[in-house]
Amino acid sequence: MNRHPVRVPSRDALNYFEPYERLPPGHENQLTRALLVVLKLSPMAHASWLRRVDPSLALAELPSATLTTQSRAIRSGGDQAGDPEGPRVLSVFLGPEVAQTDGVVRESDRGQVLDAILDYDGELVVVVENKIAEADHWQSLRINLGTQKARLDTAQFPVSWRDVLEDFMRLLERDLVSGAERSVLEDFMDYVERHFGGLGPSRTLALCRGNRYRQERRLRTLLTEVTGAETQVRRSTTLWSSLPFVELSGAVVKYAYLHMAEEDAVGLILFPAETLGQARALYTDHAAVERLLALRERGWRLEPNFHFGYMQRGFAWVPTELGLEDYVALWLREIGSSGSVPKEAWPQYLAWLRTEGVMAERYQETFDRAFTHTDRESATPRPGLRLTRTWAIADAERLDTERRLVIEVRAAIEEALQALGEPSVAVGATG
Repeated sequence: MNRHPVRVPSRDALNYFEPYERLPPGHENQLTRALLVVLKLSPMAHASWLRRVDPSLALAELPSATLTTQSRAIRSGGDQAGDPEGPRVLSVFLGPEVAQTDGVVRESDRGQVLDAILDYDGELVVVVENKIAEADHWQSLRINLGTQKARLDTAQFPVSWRDVLEDFMRLLERDLVSGAERSVLEDFMDYVERHFGGLGPSRTLALCRGNRYRQERRLRTLLTEVTGAETQVRRSTTLWSSLPFVELSGAVVKYAYLHMAEEDAVGLILFPAETLGQARALYTDHAAVERLLALRERGWRLEPNFHFGYMQRGFAWVPTELGLEDYVALWLREIGSSGSVPKEAWPQYLAWLRTEGVMAERYQETFDRAFTHTDRESATPRPGLRLTRTWAIADAERLDTERRLVIEVRAAIEEALQALGEPSVAVGATG
């Protein structure tokens, strides 16, 4: 019986789903690979990067590119039909800042490992030396062409990581990418900000220059630095469009949020007693309630945050006419008898809330939309609170530039958790 050998394709280092060596995420080779994945999957990012290399180059006018990382040879497939003198070869030095050099690129017989190679089907080859710290650029001035026919450009092409990341950020800010292309680019920017925070255009609040999108991204990174936990983002139609948060481990409050407040300030927000279970844990601890109220004398703002819950979700947030002390006193008294309210008891319970001043009659429609006009069979009161600490943007920018905003936000979170009798945040290395 004839047996035909099965062709096993070689591993593609730029396959998004393939593991790449055993390097830590903060290694510059991982950054090179991540950039090439972006260039492979995002034509808009590729075009903007190529213009940084040489403004005369247009991606749409070039053949499709083959992208390779960590290769000794400038080309993998040998000579192809085309220019008998071989492709034009450009040497790029990619560093934190644009390298000021009058060096001349020359052919060399040195043993090399090229960080990245972009081969535009034998018409143009771009080789890249990537450095994430200040370093000698001599490797990009000495290129071993091997046996390949090629026209080595003697000019070095310096490219700044800061410019590249600025371009990518603008693509996102201006909604010039969408769908999977946008997702890949956002993942890349998240990765850079987490592991190479000194490179990007959002590395401090001051460098964000008032751009809300960049400020929110910086706060996401900062919150991870504060807690050592992975920052998530909650999309909200009732509060803010983007709300970075980390999960906490206590019984009274589950999340800490850090966002750009409407009054042009950085706001730290915690929601004690957000669920009925959390409310029971808080309002049965009178000492914790007293400590929480006392935070108002230390720069915190504390407000009622009453709403209802069904299953895991919250609904029908309504302002209360009660003052804070009266609101807290009510739930200190009533929390033991509070529970899920069945549908047939809603009119009686809502009447009681109106009598107590918790929910004015004008908010009946809010409740009806969330419960009465739905198939939900119960509604659970959630007598929550909103605890807020803010920093004016000028102060936050100054503190962040001085690397002290992380310290202040962490201290504020710890202060709130201590008042509530909750465990400290788990601070760890963020890479």
